[in-house]
Amino acid sequence: MTEFVVPRRVLCEFFIGHGTKSEDIQKYLEQHHHLSSEKSELIVKRIQKTLITAFNDRWTKCNRTKERFFSNNISWLDGEFKVQFEEAPMDITPTTSEVRGRPPKSYEDLSEKSKKRKNMELVQEYGLEYIHNAYVQGLRAAGEIEEATVVSMIRNCERNEKRIMKEKLLHESRNGTNFRVDEALNPYISSIRKPSVTISKKLLEEAKNLLAI
Repeated sequence: MTEFVVPRRVLCEFFIGHGTKSEDIQKYLEQHHHLSSEKSELIVKRIQKTLITAFNDRWTKCNRTKERFFSNNISWLDGEFKVQFEEAPMDITPTTSEVRGRPPKSYEDLSEKSKKRKNMELVQEYGLEYIHNAYVQGLRAAGEIEEATVVSMIRNCERNEKRIMKEKLLHESRNGTNFRVDEALNPYISSIRKPSVTISKKLLEEAKNLLAI
């Protein structure tokens, strides 16, 4: 199996200077990395599926300012973007030891340390916003509409709103109260009705729709 490896910084510099159109990226890969059209096309698909999303998220958060982008994302930019190419299979019968090799563990069977490492690898590769959207979409596809709405609300609310929600839920939990997701949000909704608390109108409407109040 062969592998294409390039620092994220190199690709992001190209995106900033030349854009993110597939045809431009493919032309760049073929000219500067001497790749075949077949391999460059595969890499472009992977770039569009993963790296572009993470880049756009970070680029927007830095107000599309080049200096700020490179100073705020040093560790991420120093990471590598990798694409593996499957080689044509060879007609070789595996040995007994190869057949008996230990199969990879599923995510559920990993230790907590391994799970954390795997999680960080995914965040580094795809970006937090990409993973969040995929999680919410997965919940909705599974019919967990209420939970998906709550997750989106928590993600999009302001810092002080998150603090209020956390304090209310912890208070109820210490008192031994068991509640559903919608019931858990009730103290939060009550608290944000107070004039002293600033709450975004959009978030309040989402909460009202969720709880039908």
